Amino acid sequence: MAKSSFTINIDLSGILKFKKNIKEAKEYNIEIGCIDDPRSTFIGAIHEFGSKSQNIPRRSFLVDPLTIQKKEDLIKYIRKEQTQIMKDFCLEKGTRRIYYKFGLKAKSIIEEAFETEGFGTWQPLKAATIKRKGHDKILIETGQLKKSIKFRTVKNNDK
Repeated sequence: MAKSSFTINIDLSGILKFKKNIKEAKEYNIEIGCIDDPRSTFIGAIHEFGSKSQNIPRRSFLVDPLTIQKKEDLIKYIRKEQTQIMKDFCLEKGTRRIYYKFGLKAKSIIEEAFETEGFGTWQPLKAATIKRKGHDKILIETGQLKKSIKFRTVKNNDK
């Protein structure tokens, strides 16, 4: 006589890990900028926002590149990586790895902003500034500002 019933075992552990990791991901943020370098933070803020009192125009190397000029590149990167991100979540490789990959991409965009003079948006240097510096490279004096750009993943309650 043939059996009239059977059992199917479904392993949902990957989905449960994914759900747990998605919840955990909401607990983190990425900080990117002149981290732990007070001098570069001060100089960076002057250039990021400009200074009327010092006659320095705004030359955004953080905000505009990441939120305007290359925002679509970041979105495309996340879409391209989303399958791997889901695998990482299911394998419990952790949310910090995902944030790390995103931080690397954001940092590369910022470095590109320095190399392309804000993707061609920065005001050129004045003749007197070029004469004083001996070159026409914008935001490049010693290279300290560019070198100070770092990122880190932080838990929301660590701040």
